[in-house]
Amino acid sequence: AGRTYYIGAIADYSNRVGESNEGNNGRVLGSFIAPPPRKPDLVVTGGTARMIDSGTGRMYANVTVRNQGTGTAGSSYVGYYLSTNSTITTLDTRLSVDYTGSLASGRSEYDYQYFNLPKNLVAGRTYYIGAIADYSNRVGESNEGNNARLLGSFTVKPVNRAPVVTTYNKTVESGKALSASSLFRVTDADGDAMTRYEFRDGGAGGGYFKVDGVTRSSGQAFQVSASRLGSVRYHGGANAGSETLSVRAYDGKTWSAWKSLTATTTKSKVDITTRTHVVDANEQIRVSSLPGFVASGVSQLQFFDSNADGNSGYFKLGGARKSGVFSIAGSDLGNLYFVGGKGDNRRFDDLYVRAKAGSTWGEWSRVSIATEPHHDTALLPNHKPKWNGNNVTFSFMTQLPTPLSQQVVLQGLQGIQFTSEIRHARGVAKMGRGLRPDLHGGERCGLRWPDAFRFRELGRVRPCLLSSNRRCMVEHDIQRPDQ
Repeated sequence: AGRTYYIGAIADYSNRVGESNEGNNGRVLGSFIAPPPRKPDLVVTGGTARMIDSGTGRMYANVTVRNQGTGTAGSSYVGYYLSTNSTITTLDTRLSVDYTGSLASGRSEYDYQYFNLPKNLVAGRTYYIGAIADYSNRVGESNEGNNARLLGSFTVKPVNRAPVVTTYNKTVESGKALSASSLFRVTDADGDAMTRYEFRDGGAGGGYFKVDGVTRSSGQAFQVSASRLGSVRYHGGANAGSETLSVRAYDGKTWSAWKSLTATTTKSKVDITTRTHVVDANEQIRVSSLPGFVASGVSQLQFFDSNADGNSGYFKLGGARKSGVFSIAGSDLGNLYFVGGKGDNRRFDDLYVRAKAGSTWGEWSRVSIATEPHHDTALLPNHKPKWNGNNVTFSFMTQLPTPLSQQVVLQGLQGIQFTSEIRHARGVAKMGRGLRPDLHGGERCGLRWPDAFRFRELGRVRPCLLSSNRRCMVEHDIQRPDQ
């Protein structure tokens, strides 16, 4: 093909005639160039490639294969390739193939294919997708170098890394609430913002969740958008107990793993059923042993002595005097003492205490401790009642071997009577001015006046301290209205 050829004539080409000149018989009549043979030429005239699912690397590509040669092309295959540059060759990674039927000169065929990208692509690198018609050279073509075409390119994004949730065990007081955001924190290596959260209440052993004030059922999971996280709160249950809570976070692409925490409901208790107590001067008593004082389920306690008089009683912890408002751990309650005041005058200390369970302080409670001057029992025989006009003040003191309750009864001829609670007494010192103490069956001590004597109570009765082998003084002011 492409060569020039000549057409000529030779007279007497067989030399049958003898001639005087045998070398001039030929003549050129004309010339021509030989045309090339008819061959097909397959090319990819158009096509596209696009990602269907970046998570799985699923792609779609289509091509148009045309025979632009003069000959007819037999059937062939188009190959789809992945390359690290824009020049597509058969040395690149073949992803898939598609069948192309026979094409006469000037005819085209539309082909398409789905395929998956390799899993080992490098994040941040750009890759190219191309197609090669008759990639296996089944068809002899007039031009074998024009079969390839670039269809598209893409850059591999970093693989999304799931968020990581870290949880914190929490304690909440019964009736109190915690924000759900305080139960956990989230980190995301890709810097993605969280779009949703899911919570799960493990059961009915502790508290419960509320969303926008609506209680969620125990044992069930629920989701909230990130914008509504502030509306989720965990409430301490009615009773003390623990349960497992779980939480996970979503960054818009991937959920984190579930993470659990223990939520404990505490029910703090500070009960003071006996509000007033009596101690001797300089007497030391453990606060936790005060009758009627109960503290349980608390992590901390705060105390305050409202009487700042230097001669009044005071708290002592670890041998050191405490003043003002001070805090102790619940475990140190057994080491806290109250020391009675000093001097011959009575001292009252109004003490205040409150408890902390979890992160919440309870209400203040009050208890009063009175310091009574200490009188030795040996002074009793010489002790006389004091009269001032129509008033008499009398005192008695006794040992208290047991904390049994008894009454002092003062009674006159007209049936006027009043009683006051003290503790059981084994004996009472003799009193003057016609007063006669009697012991009735070890339970009641009666003080009786002569028949002609009437009286009324002017003063108050001081409660005795409730413990064994402790001295107690009860004082009454009595008026004789007719004398």
